[in-house]
Amino acid sequence: MSNVKTAKCPGCQQSYRIPESKEGKTATCKKCGRKFKIQFDSDSTENNNKEPKPDAKGQPKKMVTKPKEPPAPEAPPETQTTPEVSESAQASDTSEQADTKESPESDSFDSITDASTTDIPGSSENTEETDTGEAPAPKPPDPKEKKTLLDYDKSYRPLDPDTLMESLDIIVSEDKLEAHLVVKKPLDRDTTYKDIHYFLVEKNIKFGVVEESKIKNFLKKKLLQNRPWLIAEGKKPVEPTDGEVNYLFDIDPFKRPVQEENDSTDRIDFKDRGEMPYAKVGDLVAERKPGLPGVQGMDVHGETIKTRKAKQATLRTGEGVELSYDKRLANAKINGMPVLQVERNQEKVVVVPEYFIKGDVNMKTGNVKFQGPVVVKGTVENGFKVNCASLSAKEVMKAVIDTEGDIVVGGGMIGATVNSKGKVEAKFIKGATIEAMGNIVAPGGIIDSKVKTSGEIIVEKGKILNSQIYAYRGVNTRDIGSVTAPESTLTVGVDPAMLKQAKIYETEIDEKKKALEKFKEENKVPDDVAEKFEQVIAKIEPLQDSVQKTEAIRPSLAQKLEAAKKKGDKKALQKTIKTVKEIEVKFQAAKETLALLIQEKETLEKGLGELPEMEAEIADLEKKLNEVNEHINNDRQHAPVKVTGTVYRGTIIKGVHAEDEIKDDEKKVVIQEIYKVDEEEKVESIISMEPLKEKEKEK
Repeated sequence: MSNVKTAKCPGCQQSYRIPESKEGKTATCKKCGRKFKIQFDSDSTENNNKEPKPDAKGQPKKMVTKPKEPPAPEAPPETQTTPEVSESAQASDTSEQADTKESPESDSFDSITDASTTDIPGSSENTEETDTGEAPAPKPPDPKEKKTLLDYDKSYRPLDPDTLMESLDIIVSEDKLEAHLVVKKPLDRDTTYKDIHYFLVEKNIKFGVVEESKIKNFLKKKLLQNRPWLIAEGKKPVEPTDGEVNYLFDIDPFKRPVQEENDSTDRIDFKDRGEMPYAKVGDLVAERKPGLPGVQGMDVHGETIKTRKAKQATLRTGEGVELSYDKRLANAKINGMPVLQVERNQEKVVVVPEYFIKGDVNMKTGNVKFQGPVVVKGTVENGFKVNCASLSAKEVMKAVIDTEGDIVVGGGMIGATVNSKGKVEAKFIKGATIEAMGNIVAPGGIIDSKVKTSGEIIVEKGKILNSQIYAYRGVNTRDIGSVTAPESTLTVGVDPAMLKQAKIYETEIDEKKKALEKFKEENKVPDDVAEKFEQVIAKIEPLQDSVQKTEAIRPSLAQKLEAAKKKGDKKALQKTIKTVKEIEVKFQAAKETLALLIQEKETLEKGLGELPEMEAEIADLEKKLNEVNEHINNDRQHAPVKVTGTVYRGTIIKGVHAEDEIKDDEKKVVIQEIYKVDEEEKVESIISMEPLKEKEKEK
C-alpha cells in the first residue's frame, strides 16, 4: 500500500492527501481550477500508512493498528475539492489505486479518478498560467456532488451481521446506474452508517454512495424506510460527438417557394426560390469540425461503462477551392458559385465560375438571382426574372432581365424587359423594352420595341420598324421603316441615362412640392412669416460673407499698424489707426447684426416647423436638375444615323436641339444634328442629311 502524503495547491493553498507514488504528476485543484505539479513536504508522510520495516529475516513486520474513523471531509459534499490527476498517471498506478480504495485513510485519493490533464512534463496542458505568471481565474464549484468509490473501513464488522443482511435488501436498476436500499424488517436502533457501508460492500455496491449525513438521516427517519431509498447513483457516460462538415452555403438552393414578407393574404410566390449562393476569393465555404471523445461512466458496482469512439468526418474539395494545411477549412480560390458535388457516395465542395442551367429558366429553376455570370442553355421563359452579373441564353421571352454586365442571346429577345449596365446582343429584338449602358446589337432587326442606350445601336442586316430608339452615340442600320409600317422615332446625341436622371429629379420635385403645399394647408403657415424668413435668409448670406472676409484681413491690419508705429510718422500712424478703428467698428457691428439675424432665423424656423427643411430639399433637387439639363444641352456628342439601305418617309430624327421628319424615302444616307454659326454669331442646330460615303459603309 502506498504511503499517503499531503500536498498543497500553490494558488489557493488547498491541502490534499495524495499517495506518494503520484509525486511529480500533474493535478487540477478543485477549488481554484489551477493545474499544479504534485510535490510533498519532507515531513508530511502519514505515520499510519508507513510500511513496516523488515525484520532480520527480511520479512516485513506485522503492524497492528486500531480501527480508525474515516477522516472528516474538509468541506461539505457539494463543494468538497479534490484534485484531478492525469489518466496516464492513473494508468501507471492502477495497483496502488486498488490498495488505496480499500484504505479508510485514502478519501482524497479515491476521488482522483476523473483524469483531465496530461503528465507530460513541460507540455502546454500542464499549466494554464499566462506568460506573465498570473494564475487563471478560479473555476466555479461543481454544483453536483462528486461521485467517488465507497470509502469503507475494512476492519469494521457489525455486531450481528446476519440480522443486518436479513433486514435489508438492495435493488439495482437494469442499467446498473441506480441502487435502492429496501428495509425488509425494522432496523435495530443501534444501526449505524458503518453498518450500511458493510451491507453495501457485501452487495458489491461500491460507487456513487450518498454521503454520511444522508445515511444518518435515513436511519433517523422511519418514514424514509417505508419505500425503496436511492442510496447509490452511478455516473452516466457521456457519448462522443461525431465530427461533421459544415457547408457555409445553401446546399439546396432549389428549395420551396418563399412567402412574401408583410403579405396579409399569405400569398406565396412559387417562382421565388431565393438567391443562389455566391463566394468571393478567400471566402470560407466549408469547415470540418473534429469529433470529440466521450467520457466513460461507472456503474454502482464500480465497473467502467465504456463509450464508443467518435467518428471523424472528412472534408473533400475540388476545383476552385483551397484546403487549409490542417484540412479543416475550405476557402474559395475564385469568384463563383459553391456547389456540393456527390461522386461515388462521397461529397466534395467546388466553386464554379458561373451558374450553369442545362435547360430553361422555368418553374423548375424559379427566378434566378445570382451575383455572378449565368449561362442558360435553353430559354428564359415568360414571367420569370433573372438578376445576375451577366447573362448568356439561347433566347429570352417575356421575362425581366437585370444585369450588371453584358447580355448575349443566341436567338431572339421577344417581349422582354431588360436593364443592363453592359452591352446587349441578340439575333433580333421584338416587342421589348431595353435600357443599356453599352452597345445594343441586333443583326436581325428591332421591331415594335423601345430601346435606350448610352452607346450605339447596330442593326447590320435588318430593319428598325415601329420603334422608339434612344442612342447616345448614334445608329447604324440597313433600313428604318417600310412602306406599310408605322413610323419610328430615333433620338441621337442625348444620353438616356441623363434623361432618366432628369426624370427622376422632376418626379421627386413634384412630390415634394405637393407635400409642401399640404404642409402649409395643415399647419396654416402665415404668408408674412414665410416671406420674412426668406428676407432674413437673403440678408444672412451676404453679411456672413462680409464678416468672413473682414476676419481674414484683420491680421494684416494689425501688421500694418505695427509697421506704422516703427516708422515714427505720426500722420501716417494716425491715419492707419483711424482706418483700423473704422474697420473694427464695422466688423463688430456686422457680427452683432449677423448674430441677431441668425437668432431671428432660428425663431422663425420654430414657427415654420418643417417648412424651411422641405424648401431646402426642393431647392437642392432643382439645382441638381438644372445641372443635368445643362449637361444635356451643352453636350456636342457626334451621333450619326447611318443607313446602308433605305430610310422611309415619316421617320423622325431628333437631336439635342433640333428634330426633323424624313419627307421622302432616302437611300444610303447619314443623318445627324449639326451646329452652324449664323451672321449674328449665334449657334443654330439643324438635322442634316448627306450621302453615305464608301468608307462609312464599310464601318
